[in-house]
Amino acid sequence: MAPAAPNMPFIKNMASSDRKIRTQALDTLKTFLSTKYAAAYAAPLTFNDAEKLWAGLFYALWMADRAPVQQRLCAEIADIPASLKLPNASVAAWLRAFWATMARQWTTGIDVLRMDKFLLLVRRVLASQFVWMAGVVDEEGNSTAVAAEEGSDLTEAQTLGLSILTNWPFNVDAEARTDETTNSSSDEDDDDDDTVGDDMVDIDNDGNERPRKRSRQRKGRAPRKPLTVTVHLPVGLVIHVVDIWVDEAEKAKLFVSKVADSNGKDTLGYRVHVLVEALAAKTTFPAVRQRSREALEDERLPWNTSSAETTGGIEGVADDDDADSNDGSWDGFND
Repeated sequence: MAPAAPNMPFIKNMASSDRKIRTQALDTLKTFLSTKYAAAYAAPLTFNDAEKLWAGLFYALWMADRAPVQQRLCAEIADIPASLKLPNASVAAWLRAFWATMARQWTTGIDVLRMDKFLLLVRRVLASQFVWMAGVVDEEGNSTAVAAEEGSDLTEAQTLGLSILTNWPFNVDAEARTDETTNSSSDEDDDDDDTVGDDMVDIDNDGNERPRKRSRQRKGRAPRKPLTVTVHLPVGLVIHVVDIWVDEAEKAKLFVSKVADSNGKDTLGYRVHVLVEALAAKTTFPAVRQRSREALEDERLPWNTSSAETTGGIEGVADDDDADSNDGSWDGFND
């Protein structure tokens, strides 16, 4: 676990084996966020600070036992931005740090016995992200969220939310990367060589990838071999998000259309659908491709309903089979 920041000593207590201490630390975290970041005039939460908070929350859930406790904790953690009414910029940093934490811990920090509760956490946080993106939606599907720019059909939360989905769970470019680095032949070469590969990237305070600037190469030294990037999305995490996104988008009313004849293609849900469509087309993993295509063919997607109604061949085949069968009886071979 990362060391607690000087102004956030409660992070260490979230990994305590004592449930009461973890509960108190979670309450302190909420107070910290509410006091420092909830006000409209306050500086937004940074990606680095959000990552430190998520490091504590990760181990708080890691230490939680029994299903009812885990379910309540997942719901409570996912509801933190909404309950504290954090500004959009802080919510975006919070969500980016969540996906970064899950991507980092998925294959190394979560064992098979604890995987179920983290699958639930991903579901709850994705649901809260969709609700935040949708804004307050009434029964008729109208949102009270304000557009990010005049004349824009997207709100600020929707723009940020789609960017987060593009850069993290549905980021095709991140899935083919590895966490390994190419080291120099000796420690002395590492200390003296100031050259950095062109494809090396960092994560900035907003959780976005930024390429590193190439350093000046010292004379007389061969350039260092390119290093790999620092972002890697485990296949299991991507598959899980692909499996659940339709469920949570439907609950958040992302498929409610304001235009009767649009087949839902003017909705926020369709924009998420486009991201999954791109993932299915570009992914290099067969399992991700298959599950993405299955999600794209879900009958709950409004734009799939019209195409399903026009397909009549399947029912005809079934009728022919029924006609050939004589109520399930067999009268022997024909002469």
